[in-house]
Amino acid sequence: MRNSFRLVVFWTVVFSPAESLDIRSALARSDDQSKLKTFLKSIPEEMQPESVKKEDQLRAQIDTALEERDFRKLFSLIEDNEFESSSHQVLQEIWYKGHYLETEMVRGRTLCSVERYRLRKKYPPPKSIWDGEKTLYKFKSKALQILQIDYSRNRMPSLEEKQVLAKTTGMTISQVNAWFKNRRHRDRPRSSLSSSSSFTTATSDSRSYG
Repeated sequence: MRNSFRLVVFWTVVFSPAESLDIRSALARSDDQSKLKTFLKSIPEEMQPESVKKEDQLRAQIDTALEERDFRKLFSLIEDNEFESSSHQVLQEIWYKGHYLETEMVRGRTLCSVERYRLRKKYPPPKSIWDGEKTLYKFKSKALQILQIDYSRNRMPSLEEKQVLAKTTGMTISQVNAWFKNRRHRDRPRSSLSSSSSFTTATSDSRSYG
């Protein structure tokens, strides 16, 4: 009887600089930052471009500054350095979060949505992490345009359609849900709102005369 054996082959997948950049960009736009860190660790240091090494070091310093609530250092690191466009969205969120936390520490309470909106207006992202597109609640104009076009066709998309929109715009399903909900509320007929107001007024008047 012949002795059977298995041949086990091990190989390493090597990505070109362009492919690595595409993968890093896709992972940076995702909500799971752990996958991005795992991918960066998998790339041999000698194969990483100097710009990537520098940005990874800066990101580590930025994360540390945020954790230690060193807001002056946090904002300085973001403003005084250049970052790849794939990192802009994540760094914009960190930029806003830093301003939220700093203001909450001064006021001693949690900020409401209106106060956060005012802070975003007061402290827009610096050019180092902003590609020139207008943002609204961190949604880029291209993403908003896609949502608006889809909304004009269907105001109540299904879960499957929302999943497609999330992938297309780079948003999460919860963000897509919130956008459609807010837009429907904003587009409610004024007649229904005015009639509701009139009913409330008439009820209060009848009580005062009763």
